[in-house]
Amino acid sequence: MTQDTFQDTLRSFLRREPFQPFVIELVDGRQILVDLPHTVAMGSGAGGFITPEYDVIFFSCEQIRDIRAATQEAAS
Repeated sequence: MTQDTFQDTLRSFLRREPFQPFVIELVDGRQILVDLPHTVAMGSGAGGFITPEYDVIFFSCEQIRDIRAATQEAAS
């Protein structure tokens, strides 16, 4: 994913009112369920996600396959 697409897409999901959970899918197949907006930070084509266990998953725009709305299957 390009840096501009990554930043624009992630920003639009984070700013939705009301907030709706979404999934960040990495090219290695991992899926990150973002269910709270304050658990993600981004800048300069990279980002990080804080897990419920307080671990951090770092990713760059090149590692992103897709950012999409969460479905019921992903949320369970």
